[in-house]
Amino acid sequence: MKNNLHSPKHPVSFTVIQQEPRSNTTRALVSVQPLEERIWTEWEEFLAQAHRINQIAEELETAIFELKQKASIINSLRRFRLPAGKKCQDICEYSTLSIPCVGKKADGSFVLATQKIDLFRAEKEAELLAQKLRQQTKKMTTHQDRRVVTRS
Repeated sequence: MKNNLHSPKHPVSFTVIQQEPRSNTTRALVSVQPLEERIWTEWEEFLAQAHRINQIAEELETAIFELKQKASIINSLRRFRLPAGKKCQDICEYSTLSIPCVGKKADGSFVLATQKIDLFRAEKEAELLAQKLRQQTKKMTTHQDRRVVTRS
């Protein structure tokens, strides 16, 4: 969930054209150094706030996974003390979760969005790894069996 939120390398210069009160066609250029400084300050505060939101989102995601882990431990301990064949209900139900985050689009604009959290990602990854290892073991065993048959 890490987003790179970088400020521009060079300050942005602005020229404000202000209409004179009595004439619709006459315009005067006005110096905007204070406005430029304010924009730069607001930009830095915006980036800091976006970074803070993403940091809080990461902390929340970690806390949610820790809660799930604690619930899993409690469920295991409760099942351990039950007689064989008896089932107990899990202490926590899980549903699809999303947390807010700030992202940066390809055009450089920012988007406040949500990011889904897959609470069962670790279990899915473990299952895929186990399946891959079983397939490798099966291939190795098959290959060794062929070598034994060939030598006979």
